[in-house]
Amino acid sequence: MNKQKLIYSGIAISAIAVTALTSFFVGRISSPQDDVLTEQKTSATPEPAQKITWTCSMHPQIKLKEKGKCPLCGMDLIPLKKTAQIGARELQISKYAEKLAEIQIQPVEKQDISMEIGMLGKVNFDESRLKVVSARLNGRLDRLFVDYTGVPIKEDDHLFEIYSPELITAQEELIQAIQSNKEMQHSDIDLVRESSKLAIDASRDKLRLWGLNPSQIKEIEKSGKVFEHLTKYSPSSGVIIKKHLKEGAYVKEGTPVYTIADLSHLWVELEAYERDLAWLHFAQKVSFESESYPGEIFEGQISFIHPVLNPKTRTVKVRINVNNQDGRLKPDMFVSATVKVKLGKNGQMVDNSLSGKWVSPMHPEIVSDKPGDCTVCGMDLVPAEELGFTKIGDTESPLVVPVTAVLITGKRAVVYLKSKTKPGIYEGRTITLGARAGDYYLVKEGLAEGDLIVVNGNFKIDSALQILAKPSMMSQAPEDDLVVYETPQKFRRDLENFHNAYLDISSDLSKDKFDSLKLQRQAMETALASIDSSQLAVAAREPWIKSSRLIELKMKHLSNSTSLDQARVRFKTLSLLMIAAIEQFGSHLSIQQAYCPMAFDNTGAPWLQL
Repeated sequence: MNKQKLIYSGIAISAIAVTALTSFFVGRISSPQDDVLTEQKTSATPEPAQKITWTCSMHPQIKLKEKGKCPLCGMDLIPLKKTAQIGARELQISKYAEKLAEIQIQPVEKQDISMEIGMLGKVNFDESRLKVVSARLNGRLDRLFVDYTGVPIKEDDHLFEIYSPELITAQEELIQAIQSNKEMQHSDIDLVRESSKLAIDASRDKLRLWGLNPSQIKEIEKSGKVFEHLTKYSPSSGVIIKKHLKEGAYVKEGTPVYTIADLSHLWVELEAYERDLAWLHFAQKVSFESESYPGEIFEGQISFIHPVLNPKTRTVKVRINVNNQDGRLKPDMFVSATVKVKLGKNGQMVDNSLSGKWVSPMHPEIVSDKPGDCTVCGMDLVPAEELGFTKIGDTESPLVVPVTAVLITGKRAVVYLKSKTKPGIYEGRTITLGARAGDYYLVKEGLAEGDLIVVNGNFKIDSALQILAKPSMMSQAPEDDLVVYETPQKFRRDLENFHNAYLDISSDLSKDKFDSLKLQRQAMETALASIDSSQLAVAAREPWIKSSRLIELKMKHLSNSTSLDQARVRFKTLSLLMIAAIEQFGSHLSIQQAYCPMAFDNTGAPWLQL
């Protein structure tokens, strides 16, 4: 194939240090005084003279046939030492170099691991334990015994006194009904006696429905006099969290006077991101802590997961019920919570804590070991499996590797293994990862139990492969991702102006020039318009049109940047497309791919240059 190849040159972190270390690796591997693991056999028969390849100690990617100066740094070239024939993604390292690079190896194994889901939230009132004390008849609040919020009260504590003409009339009706009943006791007519008793019961029921307790009604009957004020007592214990009216206010039936909260039980409402919802389910154990009690861990269980997602925060509310008998937790306290999720072989959640349990559909916090009725609402309990509250996955332990063993760039994950059959040989391998669980990654594909994986020193090995122009984690795409097309020489010459326009952008951005992007966009668009795609074979024509249109779109995006930093971020995307296009369709120019792993907060970025 006559396609111009794209040459890769990596610019690694701390270029001098990494280059020197890698040169040390390569140089020490085949030195006779080193304790290498693979020895070269000597022969009595002299070998024919071989051509010498000259390289630069600072830029090992330079390989020339004649002695001279390095075209990059000007240093004298040195002979390239021959090493044993090893694979493209393999590196041979001596024992001494292993110690120098602090390479540590660990076998890949299966482990029981858990991942942690973090959530933030705050303490809130238990809505099921809020009570509103309201006026049950028209009148005037002549006295408020609780005159500010925050007052703790107990059940049957007095709250307020109300004056109501209707109440006075009702008391008089009760007293008259009692007197009438006494007079009718001597009547020979049963209907009259029964009617007088019904009148008493009706008067009692009216007072009871207006909020008088049995002792108050008995006091009216016993004394036989009318009380001008009705004293209202608390229906439950708790804390007054809101006082709706002031003393002397006139009220109508149903007007709220106080709101009481029972703080012995509280809710903790957490915000869970939508990406974490797959790992959360009812009855999971949750541990949380508050800034008020640093270092102290509180525990609870998930009792409710809100069915609706908040579109602004992209979160879902998750509620846990908390016992607060000591009153240490206060509503509106901020908390941070953690849920531990056990993972199975395929990375699925494993939890059978509710297996065989019975749950209330209306109040899922009510859990029982056997069928029965809900203690809150009386509904029939149903099996937890019917409500989807059990999560039973593959209980076999998953295959895992330490986080330190994996080098990640984009969507690719690379690990380095020590060969079991080739002494001193380390091999790079692309693997497929599952979820991260603490200090470990689950492995879906690419490794087997017992493989010897590098957990420390892998970046040094990768840097060595990169500087030697071998495939490494810095390669931006797997070799088989792109289809390479045969292109005519004239087509590649037609690409020259198009490629030069891109190179001008790269040069200007490296010099902090920002104002020329509009002109360079016009130059690139003009160059693209002049390229005749009919020169290409039918199979290559549609991919080229698609690639060029996408590049043109990204170029427009780049030219509309409002700052130099924004332009550099967008230039990275354009560069990735240009790299792929040149790999597929070639170039008339001698273009190299450069890479800086320190760019964009150490996430790395590639670009093209002459």
